[in-house]
Amino acid sequence: MKILFVGVLDIPWSTNIPMTREFERLGHKVIPFNYRTIAMSYALAQNSRKYKIKDKVTSFLRRLPIPAGFRTLYYHVNGREDMNKQLLREVQQGSYDLVFFAKADSVDYRLIPEINKHSTSWYFFMDPPDQARRIIAKKYAKLATWSSATFSDVNDSFKRYGAHSHFITQGVDKSIFTPENIEKRIDVIFVGTKDKSRWRIIDFLKNNGVRVECYGDGWINGPIYQQLLNEKYKQSRIILNLCRRGMGFSIRVFQAMGSGSFLLSEHCRDLDEMFIRKEHLDWFETPKECLDLICNYLAHEREREIIASNGSKYVLEKYSWKEIIKKICGIIEGN
Repeated sequence: MKILFVGVLDIPWSTNIPMTREFERLGHKVIPFNYRTIAMSYALAQNSRKYKIKDKVTSFLRRLPIPAGFRTLYYHVNGREDMNKQLLREVQQGSYDLVFFAKADSVDYRLIPEINKHSTSWYFFMDPPDQARRIIAKKYAKLATWSSATFSDVNDSFKRYGAHSHFITQGVDKSIFTPENIEKRIDVIFVGTKDKSRWRIIDFLKNNGVRVECYGDGWINGPIYQQLLNEKYKQSRIILNLCRRGMGFSIRVFQAMGSGSFLLSEHCRDLDEMFIRKEHLDWFETPKECLDLICNYLAHEREREIIASNGSKYVLEKYSWKEIIKKICGIIEGN
């Protein structure tokens, strides 16, 4: 297939990069369309002032039950209108077999029916329900030829709305996240954006004597990605995962398990569907249970390492990006 990949391929830590790599390894030709960068280039050329204010206002308006003319202003500011026009020209002229939207929230969903006249389309959504509501993801999902969501409850909502949707998770990049037998000097690590819910759990753990290193937006250490993230994970006895609202989890679960270290996650329903508790990882329901499990696993290294090894092997075999992209291609070829 000749694929137009509408996503983020010019940031080194973007998960869209291993996705396109696996498409290419399967013999497909991938042409990138970096929608955010293209929109920004138009915005800068127009000397767009008050960029952030317009972004926030129009982003808010598109979620409201108000006339469509106001809700769709988002697609007409900060270079997005010109970006969408360029995207449509590219599809019309490029003879593509598939246009693959990796979230692509700046793309005007009203373009998708026109795009479908020239190519099939896939909408790949990888965020929790609150983000799906914020960008009205169900409209993209319904209009695309196929769609998928990495949270099962988001996928269910897509299907209820009439989308031809599939529950397909993200994957682990095996070229980066792999196990290695090195000294573990970090008791507990958490990587993710700081918010009130996460802070309460981290604060509870620290107040009870647990040494936790935190990385991400809002924390002192800041975000880490790719090789540096994998190195930190491999140095950790326990990797803590704190979920967003919804039934699913972020790609960090796969990355953490792929690194070969032990993962202790806040519970969500999708974990039940995909993993075996105490064989691949473990999870908790309350901060107190989290504290008790951390104390137990820090004291029982062999048990912890056996689970970590099982989880790593399982994820690298079943949930690599290669397997995810093969699944997507199988659905397309089967239809």
